[in-house]
Amino acid sequence: MDKSRFEITSKQLIFIIVGSEVATGILSLPRVLSAEAGQHAWIAVLTGALVPLICIYLIDTLYRGFDDPDFVRVSHALFGKALGSLLVITFILYIIFFQGIVIRIFAEITKIFLLPRTPLYIILFLILLPVYYAVSKGGRVVGRLNEILFWILLIDLLVLLVLLPLGDYTLLLPLKDLDYKGLLKATRESFYSYAGVEILLILYVMVRKKEEVFKAAIVGQFIVIFFYLVTVVIALLIFGFEAIQQLTWPVLNLLSVRHVAVLERLEIVFLLFWLGVGARPAINLSLASAYSFCRLGRLSLARYYVLTSMGIALAIYLVAIWPRDLIEVFQLANYAGFLFLLTSLGYPLLYHIAKFMRKGVINHGKTA
Repeated sequence: MDKSRFEITSKQLIFIIVGSEVATGILSLPRVLSAEAGQHAWIAVLTGALVPLICIYLIDTLYRGFDDPDFVRVSHALFGKALGSLLVITFILYIIFFQGIVIRIFAEITKIFLLPRTPLYIILFLILLPVYYAVSKGGRVVGRLNEILFWILLIDLLVLLVLLPLGDYTLLLPLKDLDYKGLLKATRESFYSYAGVEILLILYVMVRKKEEVFKAAIVGQFIVIFFYLVTVVIALLIFGFEAIQQLTWPVLNLLSVRHVAVLERLEIVFLLFWLGVGARPAINLSLASAYSFCRLGRLSLARYYVLTSMGIALAIYLVAIWPRDLIEVFQLANYAGFLFLLTSLGYPLLYHIAKFMRKGVINHGKTA
């Protein structure tokens, strides 16, 4: 497996950014945000977007000083081999933990709505098997897969837009009575929904034209913001913020509002489209972690990447099967969200500080 199989275009980076962030979290996002901000939950989508936008800016400015913006190499250059390797390993472990929780939530939704009689461990296995297969093919294939699945995601969004005429716009009122404390709490919750943008730390080196990375990442991020905003607004228009609190997955409940003659249960059709979309974050971040692990151990991509991908998939499976029930899953999801905030901003800031302190010692990614 030559290194060129991990090259992606800036266009593919746009789809990967979208695919890394938009997953199962969007199905409960209206409930989570409206619990704190009420009818102003949609504003929290916009204020929460500051975190991923700052993250993208910090990563781009960090790597501009390096001829070889490889995450592992930059870590070693800034922190030395021992501490740099520890930071890379910690990042990989974070990815495994976070994606284990994401996959578990995805499996729980699949079990409730599609496969109620199938054991959870079987569902998890059936989800992670194609995840491993896609990751094993390298970055180029993952980029194309994200591009295809993006259009499926767009179909899902169009299905929700059909409900827009049924909405009651008074449910967004009053706009002036803004609870700033509640909005602040909702903004904090909104931060977590943008988890996945930190993948740019690893994928930056894979993009062929480095000068296009920032623009592509920003475009992808604004697409995510648009998807979240539309979803939250439609849920508020249909249910109102009080009724949403009684629904675990309000986006799926939206699909039972409108009757379609041929399709009796529209949420089933939505979920069938969602099967590929929901697994994208695990595919994208598993690619990043497997690639970084090989780079860290100086392992040949041709000989060890596929085996490493299998190991990452197995680790994600073990994390996903660990929680006893859905309540514990949601508790771990809160911890995972906090870790995202710490990672997405903490890593780039820490690396910037190290870069500033070693100014004059670092010369294009190599220690003097």
